[in-house]
Amino acid sequence: MANTKSKCTENTFHDLRHAHASLMIRNGAHLKVVMARLGRKDVETTLRYYAHLWPNADQEALQKLGNEMERYKKNMNDPGQM
Repeated sequence: MANTKSKCTENTFHDLRHAHASLMIRNGAHLKVVMARLGRKDVETTLRYYAHLWPNADQEALQKLGNEMERYKKNMNDPGQM
């Protein structure tokens, strides 16, 4: 039997922390939640490392705003819903 070296690398605590933050973001966690879980004191530091993981944030915010405006318009036409 040949003795071969494993190609797997050992993960560090930092790797686990980064994976944890990345998975939270991918699953819709709010920036303040990610910041708190990482123990960061300011949003800027969190954004410096993870902002690229929210590539559609602007588009999603606009979509949610549009949805909310549509819901508001429907409620204005049906006073029983307000």
